[in-house]
Amino acid sequence: MKVFLGIVAGVLVVAILVVQWGLWVLSGSPAPNIPPARTPAPAGFDASAYQDMDSVVSTEDADVRVLSIDMGFREYHTIPDLGVTYLILSTAEGKERFIFLNAQGQEIGEIIDHPQAFPLGRYIVTLDGYYVVSSQSVTERLPYVDVKAPSAAALNAMVEQSTHYRSFSHSELPGNDLAKGINRQMHVMLHDGVWKRFTTPEPQLANWKGTDFPGLIQTYGVYRSGYEPRIEDIERLRFRVELTHFDQNEFLPRRGAAFGSPTGRGRRAQWIGTGYYTVFIDDKPVLRFKLNNDREYIGRKGTDLFPALSPEGTFILIEKSHRNGKRQALIVRDARLNER
Repeated sequence: MKVFLGIVAGVLVVAILVVQWGLWVLSGSPAPNIPPARTPAPAGFDASAYQDMDSVVSTEDADVRVLSIDMGFREYHTIPDLGVTYLILSTAEGKERFIFLNAQGQEIGEIIDHPQAFPLGRYIVTLDGYYVVSSQSVTERLPYVDVKAPSAAALNAMVEQSTHYRSFSHSELPGNDLAKGINRQMHVMLHDGVWKRFTTPEPQLANWKGTDFPGLIQTYGVYRSGYEPRIEDIERLRFRVELTHFDQNEFLPRRGAAFGSPTGRGRRAQWIGTGYYTVFIDDKPVLRFKLNNDREYIGRKGTDLFPALSPEGTFILIEKSHRNGKRQALIVRDARLNER
């Protein structure tokens, strides 16, 4: 009898342990991964040669612009037929800031306007006027021609005939108050070669026009020194970013997705530490910077630093997005373009 009770007790203990382990796994708890061996620094590595990403400065070979010092770096797009790239930021005063770069990566203009400012191809439209972007400049804000609001049918015909169209309504339009039943809509369009504006007492449905947002060219990524990317990428791209060394401080083991997780994603095994990066132009090292609180993922050849190349291949934008929402970015261009 004692033997039987002992067996039953042992089975119950094992069952409880199995259930607890299962609940632990389903909760997304870390798997008991053993930290891999730390990667030593390469021969001749000098950490003092690397500046913080937020304070990096231009060198003899690389012109650098730090975007993370600006408020609210948001996004960037290109206007392919002009060879222009524009960056969108939010200022401390709650306005939109557009920075425009030409095909060589030189700044050709800037717009600071209300948060409703919106790009329509080579035009930036706002509540009070519009801007025209060319390959080498950006105009001052130009006025619309105010016209009488047409009927719904006439509006649709005008939109169909226009090359660019955008509407502003709801909270975008000052003075609207949905609780009081005030929901006017402002329409702006390039119609018969003229930018026109009118307001309707209520929204009228029409699709926006001229709203393509092509981005920069994503490169093959950032890899550790000694890793060879695809040959066709090396031949195609003048710029590349290399992870020269990663100072591995804290290891985070892999963790499965918690039971019921809406994304179904867990956490990859990774190191937290300082990443030391080198930017190359034509295989020549031209810039060095470091990132604190960086992440290196086990099983991948690099980190989540994101490099994007201009369509003409004259400059590269290097971006880091942190989990707390902070974004850091650099624009690096070939300083030798100034001599041409």
